[in-house]
Amino acid sequence: ASWVGLGWNLTPGAIQRQMRGVPDEFNGGGENDNMDKVTKSTDMKNDDTFGVTVDTKIELFGFDQPKLEGDLPSDTLTTPPISMTVYYNTYKGVGYTLGINPSLNLPKNGSLGLTSGIDFSLDNRDGVDIRPSLGVQMAGAKRSKSFNLGLGYNSRSGLTNLGLGLNFSAQKKQTLSLKGNINLYNQGRVPSSEIPMRTASFSGSFNYGVSLGVFTHIQPKVFFNSQWSVKKPQRIRAYGYLYSQNAGEEGMMDINRDKEQAIFKESPSLSIPEATYDIYSVSGHGLQGSFRPYRSDIGIYGNPKVVSVVGGAELGLDYGQFVSPVVTQTHLGIDGG
Repeated sequence: ASWVGLGWNLTPGAIQRQMRGVPDEFNGGGENDNMDKVTKSTDMKNDDTFGVTVDTKIELFGFDQPKLEGDLPSDTLTTPPISMTVYYNTYKGVGYTLGINPSLNLPKNGSLGLTSGIDFSLDNRDGVDIRPSLGVQMAGAKRSKSFNLGLGYNSRSGLTNLGLGLNFSAQKKQTLSLKGNINLYNQGRVPSSEIPMRTASFSGSFNYGVSLGVFTHIQPKVFFNSQWSVKKPQRIRAYGYLYSQNAGEEGMMDINRDKEQAIFKESPSLSIPEATYDIYSVSGHGLQGSFRPYRSDIGIYGNPKVVSVVGGAELGLDYGQFVSPVVTQTHLGIDGG
C-alpha cells in the first residue's frame, strides 16, 4: 500500500524556480542592511611602470645638424634627435625603446618647397614602427597650396594608417583645408573597467645644454606610473526585474547584454540589453507548464556608475649656458605641473 492507502496515489506537484541574474523581487534594500545587495570584492596586483628616458640633440650655429660635405646646404638637414628608454613593468618585466627622428627640409626654389621626415622607433615588445611623411608647398602671387602625406608601418601589424592633407589659401585670407586619415589596422582600445581604479603618474626631467658654437642638448627623464584597484568590498544595491524602475545610476539592474563591449565615440551600435527575468516551471498530475513575470512597459537599462580617479605630477629643470670669449651667460628654469 502507498502512503495514502491501498490503490491510491497522491501527486501534489511542484513549482520550480529558475533564477537568472538577481532575484526578481530585489528592490535595493535599506541603507544599513545587507538585504537586496550584492557584495563585490577585487584583489589585483598593482600595474607599476618605472623607467628612464634620455633625449639627445646637437645644434651647429643655429642649424640642427653637423656640417656635411658635398651634399645639401648646411641649413637643410636636421640632426636626428635620438631617444632611449629603459623601463620595468610589474606584469611584463624589463623593456626598452629606441627612437630616432631625422628630417629633411629643402629650401624653396622659387615657389616650390619640400619637407620630409621619418619617425623610427624600436620596442622589444611592439616591434619596429616606421612613420614617413612628405610635404609639398607651392606659393603663388595670389594663392598658395600645400599637400601632406603620411604613412604608418609596424613590423608585426603591417601597414597601420594612411594620412592625407590638402590646404588651399587665397590672397583674401580665405583658407580651405581638407584632411583625412584611414586606419588600416584596428589596434584595439583599452576596454572600460567595471572596477573602480586609481591611477597615479609622476615624472621629472633635467634639460642641460651648453653652447660654444655647437649646442649640445641632453635631457634625462625619470617616470613612474601606477594603477591599482580599490580593494575595499563594494556593497551594490541590486534591483530585480519587477523593480528595475527604482534603480538609479549606482544600482545594479537584472540584465545581460548580447556581445557586450566597451563604448566609444566611433562605436556604430550599442549592445542589446536583455532583462533576465526568472522562469517558473509547474508540474503535477495531469498538469505541466511554465510561466514568467511580465512587464508592459519599455524598460530603460544601464550599468551601475563606476568612478575611477586619475592624478599625476611633473617637474622639469632647465639649465643652459652660453660661453664665448667675451661673455658667459647662464639660464636656469623650473617647470611644474
